[in-house]
Amino acid sequence: MIRSERLEFGYQPGAPLSFPEVAIEQGQTLLLHGPSGCGKSTWLALAAGLVRPWRGRMQVAGQDMQALS
Repeated sequence: MIRSERLEFGYQPGAPLSFPEVAIEQGQTLLLHGPSGCGKSTWLALAAGLVRPWRGRMQVAGQDMQALS
């Protein structure tokens, strides 16, 4: 399962990206779509733990991604 709550992240310089809340249960499918620069790859990087959010929370398989080193 993947859950995100009040997620925000930004690259300097620029305004932060705000993401909608997501709750995907195991076996479900998620489609990320939108124009270039809207945050699709950034959301995937947050879910993978490659970057840490400025605000909010990302959980994958019950693991809080911010708790990982």
